[in-house]
Amino acid sequence: MPLIVAAITHALLILSLKGNLLMACAFPSSKLLSLGLLQSNPIVRSTSNCFDPPSKIRNFELSSFISDGAMEQDLLSYLPKRGQAVPPDFLQLIRGATTRYSNPSSFAKGESLCGITHIMDVIDFEYKVSPNPPIAIRNVTYTNQRILTKLLSVCLFHQLPAPIVCEVLKEYDVRNEKSSNNNDVTNVEEEDCFRTCLQALKEDGWRAIAFPEGMRVQVRPGQVCSAWKDDLPSRKVTPEMAVALLEKAHVANNPPPPTSLPSDTDTSTRQTDTPIKKYKLVGPSFPRDRVTLASKIKTRITTILSKVRSKTQKLTEKLNQAGRAGFLAYGFLNFALYAGGTLLQWHHISISGPPTISSQLQKLGKALGTVYVGSQVTKLPRIALAVALAPVGNRSLDWLHEKLGVSEGTAFGILTAALIGSFLAVVGILIVGSALLE
Repeated sequence: MPLIVAAITHALLILSLKGNLLMACAFPSSKLLSLGLLQSNPIVRSTSNCFDPPSKIRNFELSSFISDGAMEQDLLSYLPKRGQAVPPDFLQLIRGATTRYSNPSSFAKGESLCGITHIMDVIDFEYKVSPNPPIAIRNVTYTNQRILTKLLSVCLFHQLPAPIVCEVLKEYDVRNEKSSNNNDVTNVEEEDCFRTCLQALKEDGWRAIAFPEGMRVQVRPGQVCSAWKDDLPSRKVTPEMAVALLEKAHVANNPPPPTSLPSDTDTSTRQTDTPIKKYKLVGPSFPRDRVTLASKIKTRITTILSKVRSKTQKLTEKLNQAGRAGFLAYGFLNFALYAGGTLLQWHHISISGPPTISSQLQKLGKALGTVYVGSQVTKLPRIALAVALAPVGNRSLDWLHEKLGVSEGTAFGILTAALIGSFLAVVGILIVGSALLE
């Protein structure tokens, strides 16, 4: 009987040590702090005082402890809803990356790496990512990087910290080893982009990466439990939403290098806290007070349109400062454009049916529509010319004021009515004359 009692007591003691101390030895506190795990994990916090594990526990395999499901939720506690809104296959990839980051010494080189091809298959199966825009890494813009763009956008979608994203990016090495001796230029550029992105994320975190505005990520229907669909992020991440989402995710500032488990006598790592820096981000990455969304990715067309818009705004302000004279000059240019354009288009537009007033009105509508499209193209030159002709408009108002003895406002009304009446007269002559002649 004493032997039986002793055996039971010994077994209970081993189970207690296995359940309470293994959590602390498997994950160094610096790693958990850098991911924000200690903030929402009461189990880890309650056992953090027992940090020095016995030698018999230190050699226990971490992978076997995770495989039984005992630590799955605590391992991913830094994710929103502990990862329950993440599709299952991609969640498994995140779990593997988190495990490697938390305890890299437990894995041999290349172990548990599935390769970038498998990751892209998972993303294509569980997500819709559109469109395929360029991606900016620091001050360099990369185009046609479909794999990296999809991978980073999905990681951002689920608010993954930069250190975990770095672990996911390491999967690219597996494909490179399998496709060695391939001198294709596209692969070389792709490899350079991956290397640059990995280094930038390690040094500066998410603030080194930027996408253009309009990036969309959506979980495909049926890939998550219906109870968690309301917890998914928005399909289109606006700057305001991105700031709110990413402020919840802690980004480690220069995370410490992986270390092995502490020994029984080592007390230097006990209760060491790695400082966590919180960034206010816009879009995927850049600090809010420095740049705006997509400001680092400007094509030649967007640059030209931006300059035209700025120039138009400045000229419009000058035209407004000219007052009635400027408005009169701009009105005269519009009269000349619409009257002349309608006359030119009139003979190039044909209407089926008898030449009635109704058919001529349809013809007039098509002609005016064509002229309107052209007027949008010539808007900037017309505004600039109106600013130049403002003194002429001012002299016209003064001349009418002296000849008729009316106020400046009345003179402005008379000239405006004359322009409108002249245009209506031209249109009326076209409609009636064409109906009679045809």
